Amino acid sequence: MLPKAIAEYETATTLEPGNAAGWFDLGFMYKQDHQNDKAIAAFNKYLELNKGKDAGGQKRIEDEVGALGGTPVTDAGKTPGGKAPAKKPAPKK
Repeated sequence: MLPKAIAEYETATTLEPGNAAGWFDLGFMYKQDHQNDKAIAAFNKYLELNKGKDAGGQKRIEDEVGALGGTPVTDAGKTPGGKAPAKKPAPKK
């Protein structure tokens, strides 16, 4: 049953790649099927599409990605302390 559900969600996200909820659910399907790399990728796609629209969902998926050994896309470019690196000043002319 799980492989059929995964196939259906893969089709759904292919047909409508901007559907964040589809990526959210697909990530959990992959996780349940022990396809961790695919789960991380699906969860990160959800995070890209969510962009803070659902703070609770975002936090949950960031935690899921971390638990699977991945890096949430929302953490990309942050320093180890979790803060964005300081911007370098523009060169003077």
